[in-house]
Amino acid sequence: MHPSIRKLLTGIGIKYEDFSIAFSLSNVSKIEYFVAREEELAEMHRTLGSDGGRCTVVLYGLGGIGKT
Repeated sequence: MHPSIRKLLTGIGIKYEDFSIAFSLSNVSKIEYFVAREEELAEMHRTLGSDGGRCTVVLYGLGGIGKT
């Protein structure tokens, strides 16, 4: 959080901790059949790291097929 925003919120009685959310994946089950798309990942890595300039890679597909 930007210091000026934190100062403003603190000044009106709001604590940063009031908006803090814990993140945990402990309740998420492990994936049994993960398919590591090695060729696709390598191609994206080459494209994004090629010359240090701006690059874009678009990953698309149906929902639920493992893009995340």
